[in-house]
Amino acid sequence: MATMLTDDVTRVPVANIEKWEDGPDGSLYVYGRCTTPEVDTDSQIVDSEWSGKALGDYLRTAPTLRVQHNAQRDPAGSAVKVEVNRDGDGAHWLKGVVDEPVAQRLVRKGHLRAFSVGIAGPTIERDMTGKARGGVIKNGRIVEVSLVDSPANRSCFLQLAKSASNGFC
Repeated sequence: MATMLTDDVTRVPVANIEKWEDGPDGSLYVYGRCTTPEVDTDSQIVDSEWSGKALGDYLRTAPTLRVQHNAQRDPAGSAVKVEVNRDGDGAHWLKGVVDEPVAQRLVRKGHLRAFSVGIAGPTIERDMTGKARGGVIKNGRIVEVSLVDSPANRSCFLQLAKSASNGFC
């Protein structure tokens, strides 16, 4: 199952970073899926409809990127763009900027290679299809996205983000 820590935030490592690229100002841009509707190694599914809306709220309010869900460290950076259901498969893509030097080094070296969402107050419902023994996350609030070393959803990796002149992939 997803990890529940003492701060009542469920950590769901669901997606790998597909791309990363150095920006002209020394920032590092990362890009990849941050949620998919697939069963992860925790036997859970993050509901695509709910997570698309929740990621939009996250981006508008406090789009913090962390390292390994560690709130005791400086933030790694911020999310700058979310693409909901980009490819029509229910997966949502995130672009973030990483400014913290240690996090940048860990991404470049391939040690941090995935995104993981932190969900406060998750509602986990039984999966009536039986595919997700750990249930389907249908509600809650995405309070942060982390760069992590090992995701539960093995279908998504960081990519090298090629920045266009407007700053987006």
